[in-house]
Amino acid sequence: MTPINGLKIIIVGKTGNGKSSLGNTLLQGKVFFESDDFNAATAECQLEQNIPGLTVVDTPGLFGIMETDKNVKQIRSNALSIIRSLDICCQPHAFLFTLNGACRFTDEELSVIDVLTIIFGKEWIDHAIVIVTHIGNDVKESDFKKKWNRCEKLKKFVKDCNGRICRIDNRNPQEEHVSRILHFVNQVSLNGKRPYSAKYIDCRKKVLQNEDKLEEYNGMPSHLIIKEIAQDIQTMIANEIKNEELHRRLLQQEKEEKEKLAKLAAFEMEKKISKTVSTITASGLSAASVACIAYAASPFAIAFCCGGAVVAIGISIFTWRRNL
Repeated sequence: MTPINGLKIIIVGKTGNGKSSLGNTLLQGKVFFESDDFNAATAECQLEQNIPGLTVVDTPGLFGIMETDKNVKQIRSNALSIIRSLDICCQPHAFLFTLNGACRFTDEELSVIDVLTIIFGKEWIDHAIVIVTHIGNDVKESDFKKKWNRCEKLKKFVKDCNGRICRIDNRNPQEEHVSRILHFVNQVSLNGKRPYSAKYIDCRKKVLQNEDKLEEYNGMPSHLIIKEIAQDIQTMIANEIKNEELHRRLLQQEKEEKEKLAKLAAFEMEKKISKTVSTITASGLSAASVACIAYAASPFAIAFCCGGAVVAIGISIFTWRRNL
């Protein structure tokens, strides 16, 4: 069996694709509720673990079975729910993207990929593994490959995932199929050493919360609406990132300017002290007079005796801080 200690997995996909069942298969127990129909069984992200140390997060499904305006309008709330998976499972090692092998791989079905890219950024694909559920164990591997190869968009996505695609029959899971999934999890995470990095996740939350188009529906197929929204959001995220970078640079410039002023003030103070020392040394004042002068300059006066010549230096901390 493939080593799984410490691995963290997030399962994503459309409603009805067997995410909860897959989670139960991986954890070898009934820990996630499974729906008997195509209605969503998971409303919020749920994290479960097993004894060997495998962590699995089940997420709400994206879209329903029917393409309706309600599905499109729910994208915002579902996306924000799914993004919270990173709050309960930070730095996951892999994303298992589920597809229902009993259904045809349509553009609507695969538009979920665009939504997940909106949520997690393009970086999620580096940690993505395609899991085709509802594939009976009697289906030949060659027939399974022919099935998913007929869909160009899925074929391209599998290529983007470096060929990481698995099959599973959650009703009667085979150990070889489960081992293949965990093998890929280890592969994408370098045996748990390279987790997914959630770049600009706060920025993505902000954009999702403020994207009005997610509440619109104009009768277009959902995958076309998602594609349009994805482009808009990517543009807004790019602008947000630019603004964050500009703000960071301004803060850095302000910090550097303060440091520069502080060094200049310190240099000026050193010049004043040096001048005072030279004046006192040249004047040949008595020790008592020097002490009086030093005290008048500051209560923190330091007197040095060197070779019979008395040198007194008065340093005013109050004045120095005020100049800084």
